[in-house]
Amino acid sequence: MLVRKWFRGLPVMVVLAGCGSPNDPSPGHELDSRFSSGESDALEVQAAADPCSAANPNDTEPDDAALQACLNRGGTVVLRPGGHGYILARGVSITKSGTVLTSSAPPTQVRLVASAALDAPLLRAVDVDDVMVRYIEFDGNRPARTHRADCHGYRLFGTNVQFHQASNWKFLNNRSTRALCGSAFEVLGDHFEIGGNVFDDNGHGTEDADAPEPWADGITLIRADEGYVHDNHVSDATDIGIVDGGGRNARIENNIVTNVHRHAFAGIALHVFHPPAGGGDHTGTVVSGNKISSPAHRISLGLSLGMHPWDPSGTAVGGTVRDNAVGGAVINIAVDGVKDMSVTGNTFQLAGGTARCGTETGETASGFGIAV
Repeated sequence: MLVRKWFRGLPVMVVLAGCGSPNDPSPGHELDSRFSSGESDALEVQAAADPCSAANPNDTEPDDAALQACLNRGGTVVLRPGGHGYILARGVSITKSGTVLTSSAPPTQVRLVASAALDAPLLRAVDVDDVMVRYIEFDGNRPARTHRADCHGYRLFGTNVQFHQASNWKFLNNRSTRALCGSAFEVLGDHFEIGGNVFDDNGHGTEDADAPEPWADGITLIRADEGYVHDNHVSDATDIGIVDGGGRNARIENNIVTNVHRHAFAGIALHVFHPPAGGGDHTGTVVSGNKISSPAHRISLGLSLGMHPWDPSGTAVGGTVRDNAVGGAVINIAVDGVKDMSVTGNTFQLAGGTARCGTETGETASGFGIAV
């Protein structure tokens, strides 16, 4: 993760507001009432056709086969909260469009937990549409996992949840925690909603690296056309809290990103993931109302706009970044490697600390196109 510093002089409109006073969110997170359970959730669950009773959340045996059999039938799949949770040794997949995966007792979450030897995501949804996942906890069980040494390069095996080539889906009121590496939630899709979730304690930071690349994003948007990411709490991600590699007309709004115990390279980023990913095209995308905060030394770049600190070969195009509040990062906002992007009305508290991005002397603002 060596930081190189170039500024290409590409057109960008930037209006930096004065130091603000964003509310520093507490580590605990209360879900927005719009996404909390109610009578309607209970009625939906009661009407479900498949309680998946063959899987047992109260023993220590793997549940992959029983859970996969339920998911293969599609429809509404209801899981029971239990003591140990459902143990996954191989991971499971949503294979039918229209599937709903949820808890029998909302808002109580059902726990899916990785076995020590798992070398795949806990849950995948590939080439399926109109899916909903709600009230599920995905626990990557990082301290017990045995494949840490493989955490380098593209680390899908260490990711908790992956949705690829999926449309018109919802991921609401879930938790994704303790991913081995890679990401708590990796997305390549369109017309989706990610709301009211908690993504916490994923990967391992540079402060005590235990693998070649042990870090993990909170939310990785490889492509996010018409995606809506809102009202999530991302805490102690160890790569980037929320990173968007491209996709038109996405909305990333009212999320809270905090790092208290672990280091992250950035809080929220508009970057470039080369095709067939999003390609850095953020035309029509709006990033607004988000709060990013940390004590000193815990986030290198609060808002990272443009990919040049990582890779000078790509340019992020388009997008509006407005009315966000950032404080405590080493560099609260860095704009480097963008074109036709509007950045306005954002507020900043004091920056603090020294970055951990591969330089010998630590980052300063001087080498970026625009930095605060």
